[in-house]
Amino acid sequence: MSQLRKIRYRLFAWRKHPALTPSRESIDVVIPVIAKDLQILPLCLEGVRHCVPHPIQNIYLVAPADDHIVSFCQQHGLQFVDETSLFGFAPKDLDIQVHDSRGNVRDRSGWLFQQLVKLSGRVGTCRHYLCIDADHVLIRPHTFLTSDGKTVFYMSYEEHPPYYVNIHRLLPDLPLSTLSYVDHKMLFDKEQLERLHQALG
Repeated sequence: MSQLRKIRYRLFAWRKHPALTPSRESIDVVIPVIAKDLQILPLCLEGVRHCVPHPIQNIYLVAPADDHIVSFCQQHGLQFVDETSLFGFAPKDLDIQVHDSRGNVRDRSGWLFQQLVKLSGRVGTCRHYLCIDADHVLIRPHTFLTSDGKTVFYMSYEEHPPYYVNIHRLLPDLPLSTLSYVDHKMLFDKEQLERLHQALG
């Protein structure tokens, strides 16, 4: 994190923030998973059910058609979504290989597919849905939508210049925050996503 961002982060963190009153609007929860996530997923679900103050309509697992995942959904009262049904292709079909500075090759297909799932707006029936990573466990209450209709984003330490470069290339007139709100848990609004999809054309 650059020195300027560190200063801005600290100033923001030290500010007194008003107490947030959670909206009583129902939301969906969307969790992209693969089979190895099933070990920690129960803790993620417990965190969601105890620390999200909004009424939860349904919790969806977006995953490959794996018998263990389907069985897990049945046992825990979750909705299973076959990941290939969303776009007509699976993560492996993207075949995105990235070379790092050391010359190592990393397969980023699964990660990019997960971002497409989060930004698609194609899962669930509620206008708002919470996406949370399967290995992220909430241990304190988190308000994501306030009673006056404002979305709450949680700040992260992330500083990844290519994100900002590509956002500017896609939407050059969009003002960008100097702080990062890309996090392991984010609320999405399908109406706003529709406008984003139209802007990207």
